[in-house]
Amino acid sequence: MLCFVVHLQGLPLVFFNQVIDGEIDFQDSKGTKLSISFHDFLKIIKSQERHHRNQHWRNQSDFLHYERYDEYFSLELFSKAITSLGERGFQFHDTRETLGHDANTFERADGSFPKVKEVEIKKMKEDGVLPNYSSMFGDEEIKLVNEIYKDDIELYKSYFGASNLLF
Repeated sequence: MLCFVVHLQGLPLVFFNQVIDGEIDFQDSKGTKLSISFHDFLKIIKSQERHHRNQHWRNQSDFLHYERYDEYFSLELFSKAITSLGERGFQFHDTRETLGHDANTFERADGSFPKVKEVEIKKMKEDGVLPNYSSMFGDEEIKLVNEIYKDDIELYKSYFGASNLLF
């Protein structure tokens, strides 16, 4: 069995692809669509019962059904995963561009974006610009991520070390 371990860059990417693009809306108790920031997004995730979270931001460790896997992959070394899968007879189909989930085509902006509402980031995205992943995290967001994804961070570090982690 093979296992992918998602890096913390996955959280802003999910926010960019799912929330910014309107694939997932957050609503208040009256059903009115909310305009949220990445910070708000993390607070919503934290408020949810872990086993009820959306599969896109649910803890990665919840999907591990076996005690040990043959190989573990990280997103930073995705090309290594493609090679290894090919050697095992799997064919890789890259659907990121087709689905509009390829953030590599965007210019990157530095700054402080954790509390910028998604409507503003959507305008940036329409202009071909997205915040750098690290600019989505301030001290509060780092604390939230460490609380929510502690076991995932430990899993990642146990197989890949801490050098590629954003914080």
